[in-house]
Amino acid sequence: MVVFVDGRAKPGQDASGRTSCYSVRALALFTIALFALFETAHSAFAETCFNACFRPKLVGTDIEDSRIRAIMRSCRDTCEEDAQRRFSLSGRGEKLLNCMPTPLSQEEFRRVRSASPSFVAFANTFTWDVHNVLPDKVIKRVEAITQNLELEDLVLGGGVTIAPGEAETVFIPAFFDGYPQMRVSTRIKAIYACPLN
Repeated sequence: MVVFVDGRAKPGQDASGRTSCYSVRALALFTIALFALFETAHSAFAETCFNACFRPKLVGTDIEDSRIRAIMRSCRDTCEEDAQRRFSLSGRGEKLLNCMPTPLSQEEFRRVRSASPSFVAFANTFTWDVHNVLPDKVIKRVEAITQNLELEDLVLGGGVTIAPGEAETVFIPAFFDGYPQMRVSTRIKAIYACPLN
């Protein structure tokens, strides 16, 4: 069907001023697609073990930074033990405990980085919800770069165990997050992983 518009119609209307059924249908399809996209993103980034442990414990308005860091450490330890237990039950635990992780290739790094949301530096800690999209590697370590008060680069790392297709939070304690203006210098330096085979 061809619709001729004489220039007086508003967008989404035909020449007589009626709303085009194609515009309504396109809007409905767009809305459904957008909803599906949000649902897919939500399921892909379901709450990590760390966040499920940490968020309910942040109660009260007078909680101190030292208490926040202690909760984060406890949640990190609990989730790491859980991940290692799952690997042990699958028969891969011994190999992963003894492997020496190597840096991901540039292409693999970009895939993981683009599949994961932004990191957060707060209360002198660093957290990043990492989604492992690599089918044949287990992520074991992440290194981030920030700057100290002398504007020197500092590389800090955090250990983690993230199986293929899973997401987990990397936690780096004692992470100097500097002045607000310096936070733009914080970035992911490297991701280390072990092969599953």
